[in-house]
Amino acid sequence: MNRKTDITYQYKFDELRLAVSHPNSKKITFILVEGDTDERLFRKLFNSDYCKVEWVSGGNPKLELCVQDLLPFHPLVFGIRDADFTHLNKINYTKQNIFLTDFHDIEMVMITEKEAFSDVLHEYLPSLPKSKHSEVRNDIFKTLEKFSILKWLNEKENLELPLNETGFQDLILLEKLEIDFDSYLVRLNSELKKTNKRKFEIPEEKLETLKKSNSDILQLINGHDFLKALSVYLRKKGNTKGLKDGDLASNFRINYSVSHFVKTNLYKETQKWAVLHNSIIHFN
Repeated sequence: MNRKTDITYQYKFDELRLAVSHPNSKKITFILVEGDTDERLFRKLFNSDYCKVEWVSGGNPKLELCVQDLLPFHPLVFGIRDADFTHLNKINYTKQNIFLTDFHDIEMVMITEKEAFSDVLHEYLPSLPKSKHSEVRNDIFKTLEKFSILKWLNEKENLELPLNETGFQDLILLEKLEIDFDSYLVRLNSELKKTNKRKFEIPEEKLETLKKSNSDILQLINGHDFLKALSVYLRKKGNTKGLKDGDLASNFRINYSVSHFVKTNLYKETQKWAVLHNSIIHFN
């Protein structure tokens, strides 16, 4: 069985229901996350003597559903999901026993940790002084800003554009710190044509309005997009020809530690939950 693609929601739920119902699980907290890489990260951030971190395939809706479906069988269950645009849209998120990442996603939380970010740059760009590391991060933010605003508009207006399926890495113009949007639009419309959807034109005025309304780049930028753009930057600037965004993601997970996690709001909120439920989930 291919763990990533073949496990259905029902299979995973049945597996978890058996696990939470076992007598040895009475005082164990089950922490559900969105993906297998999240599972790897959070397993080192939560105390494994008292917690089990499990991923539920199917994205946020299935994660939220699984938490609600398990609670009647075991009170010590909660989920962690990416905030996506929830904070940016000022949505009052009140799903029971679901906690959101501080920023757009957990990757962005790691990227904004200066120490972890510098550790990664030291690995792939050792000649660059640490004092310049924040400039690299800001350059990637600037490169992705317009693309990220388009993603925000896509979500706000339910445009259903296949932005995540339409690659952009090879269209990054590092010297201008932007994406070649003319070429990207051609590529996007080619994808839309395959599904008989109408041609899309970039609504520049709407994008500009959203740009002016947004004051938090950390809620706007998708961490996965950031890693894709950073891998392009490092391949061109750091003589790392075979570097992929997955390699960077793994490196960030390795360098991100409990000492970083304790500074987050996610840590504080989950600790409040643990005290309320007389549960141990964090390291002392």
